Amino acid sequence: MSLQAELRQLQERESISVAEWEAILRRCQANWPEDSLPIKIGSGIRIEHAGVLAYLCLNVNNLGEALKTYIDHERRLYSITLGEITHTEDQMIITWPDFIPAMTTEVGVCSLLNFLQRLFPLHLALEGVEFAQASWTDSQADYELEFGCPVTFDNGQTRLLFNLEGLKEPPQTFQSIHQRRHAQRLAFNQILPLVDQFPRLLQQEISKALPSGQVQISHISRSIGMSTRTLQRRLDRYGLTYQQLLTGLRENLSKDYLADPSLSLSEIAMLLGYSEQSAFCRAHSQWAGITPGRLRLQLLGVIS
Repeated sequence: MSLQAELRQLQERESISVAEWEAILRRCQANWPEDSLPIKIGSGIRIEHAGVLAYLCLNVNNLGEALKTYIDHERRLYSITLGEITHTEDQMIITWPDFIPAMTTEVGVCSLLNFLQRLFPLHLALEGVEFAQASWTDSQADYELEFGCPVTFDNGQTRLLFNLEGLKEPPQTFQSIHQRRHAQRLAFNQILPLVDQFPRLLQQEISKALPSGQVQISHISRSIGMSTRTLQRRLDRYGLTYQQLLTGLRENLSKDYLADPSLSLSEIAMLLGYSEQSAFCRAHSQWAGITPGRLRLQLLGVIS
C-alpha cells in the first residue's frame, strides 16, 4: 500500500498507536530524506488542524495556562502521565519520558511549539529545547533557527524550558479562535441570555472549567466569589437550576463539536466535562434521543 493510501485510511480512525505513527514517520523520512523533516511537518500545523487542543486553548489567559491545560489534556485523554510540569525559581519546565520514540518526539515537539507560536509570542518565553535521544537528523542548527533558543540532543529526557515572565503573555486573536469563542457564547446565550454581568461571568467560568470536569456548583460558585446558595438564588430569577443550565450548555456545545470532524468522541466527552466517553454517550442519548455517533453522521451529511 502506498504511503498516501495508508494515510487516507488512518484519517478515518479516531486514534493510532505511537508505534504506528513512528512507522509512518520512518516511511516519510525514507521517501523525503530531508534533515529538517520534523520542522517541515510541524510548520504545517494550523489552528484549525489542532482539534481538541485548539478548543482547550479558547479560555486561557496566557501561555502558562495553555501549557498547563495541554499537560492536563494529555493525562485525561491517554489515561497515563506523559508530560510533567516542574518549576525552578525563574523557569517552568515540561518533561517527557524517554520511552517515546525519537521521531515521534521530535515531530510532536515541533508541532506543539508551532501551534503555540500561532497563538502566543513564544519567543518571549522559550529558553531551551532538550531531546532525550540522539537526533535522527543532523538539523540542530535548523532547530535553533526555528525556535530561537538552544536545542540539544541525547539528554536522557525531553524537556521544554520556559521563563516565568514570558509565560504571562496573553494570546493573540485569530479569526478561527474568535469564531469558536463566539460559538461558546451563543451556546450559553440560548439557555441564559448574556444580558448583564452575572450570566457573562458564569459563562466564562463554566466554559473554562468544563474540560477539567470541575463543574460542580460548589466549584463554580467559589470561582465567581459567591456561595452555592446565592448562585442558585440568582439562577432562580431566570427560572433555571444549575443542573438545567449545565445540561443545556453541554447539549448545545455537543452539536458544534460533533459537526467538527477533527474531534473524536472521546475528545468531545472531555471538552464537555465527562470522565468517560460512555458517560457522554448515555447523556447525549437521553437529551437528544439519538447516539452522538449517529447525530455526527447526520450533521456531516453521511446519512439523512
